Amino acid sequence: MRQASYDRRTKETEISVELNVDGTGIYAIDTGIGFLDHMLEQLSRHSLIDLTVRAKGDTHIDFHHTVEDTGIAIGTALAEALGDRAGITRYGSALIPMDETLTRVALDVSNRPYLIWRVGFSRPKLGDFDTELFKEWFQAFAQAGGITLHVENLYGENNHHIAESCFKGLARALRDALDIDPSRMPCPPPRACWAAACEHGEAGAFGAAAAMLTVIVDYGSGNLHSAAKSFERAARELGSDIRIEVSGAPERVATADRVVLPGVGAFADCRAGLSAIPGLREAVEEAAIKRARPFFGICVGMQLMADAGLEHGHHEGFGWIEGTVDRITPDDPALKIPHMGWNELVLRTPHPVFAGLGEGAHAYFVHSYAFRDVEPAHRLADVDYGGPVVAAVGRDTMIGTQFHPEKSQAVGLRLIRNFLEWAP
Repeated sequence: MRQASYDRRTKETEISVELNVDGTGIYAIDTGIGFLDHMLEQLSRHSLIDLTVRAKGDTHIDFHHTVEDTGIAIGTALAEALGDRAGITRYGSALIPMDETLTRVALDVSNRPYLIWRVGFSRPKLGDFDTELFKEWFQAFAQAGGITLHVENLYGENNHHIAESCFKGLARALRDALDIDPSRMPCPPPRACWAAACEHGEAGAFGAAAAMLTVIVDYGSGNLHSAAKSFERAARELGSDIRIEVSGAPERVATADRVVLPGVGAFADCRAGLSAIPGLREAVEEAAIKRARPFFGICVGMQLMADAGLEHGHHEGFGWIEGTVDRITPDDPALKIPHMGWNELVLRTPHPVFAGLGEGAHAYFVHSYAFRDVEPAHRLADVDYGGPVVAAVGRDTMIGTQFHPEKSQAVGLRLIRNFLEWAP
């Protein structure tokens, strides 16, 4: 569970920070400094880190203490959320254009803090904000967060664009660096690793892995980077001619041999994002329903298979699996929402894609909503979180998991390999 809170109290400032690395970019920022609020909102939105910041400072004197201490507080909270940093991709970079401006950011979440700042401004102030304070914020954040951080404005004229591109570049670089790399992850509970590592001799409807194209659908939502890396690794381990491609092109999706639909965030937002690309929603249905190609929905990608989602209203789903998606309501009030972390899968209905996982298999969850009223034959697995919660569904040539296989280490890689070999 990569989340943390941090309170910083000094003679000059009082700052509270809450963040969730595995979030969806939800923010609530109030530092008393309008331009800093705007920049931190961009940091949250583009990194997908949920971020809450409340700050009071001696802004009647100047903004220096509040800006610097906010950087310290956010960096400290991030370091606490990452813990020993095991399994993260670690490196990230981004090249961010904003009209006439181009800025490059590269970083290493190495616990070796260092800042290179090659950014200049043509004016000393942006409104009432001193432009020299941008470097102070980045220095404080890098030092407290244990990050080697290089920020370089390649060119630009508009000072607002220059500043904003620095924060957006940091956000996009963090998004890659903090992603989970399955090849670097330590093993979860030993029984889960043992089960996932067992031989392929168990029963399952598999065919020989012929040359095929698996498309991971890119519609602006989902852990595309880590999903692609996990599927590529699984394909290599199978030793077969399997191509993994990330694409938002309808023609690529419609003609794929297998389709993977990831999703993070709100049900309605993911549904709208898919529909916003002309022909993409139809292409997914062409492949999964009309051509009956194996389909894999991940997290919200699985939820979209339902009749409807009830998150912030009533929103139509694909209608492929009978049921609705509603908020989790644990019997134990001490259990927090969202449901985050490792939990043991309870396999209910045998399925080839789950072959070899066995008793004790653990998977990684991050969600607040889940499937309800699923037919028993379509309910493949549950998880116990203050009562049974649907963890996986499937029928015919389609499956979906509420958990993230790309973050579930050996169990997730085994499941992905099974999907790539599955011949329904």
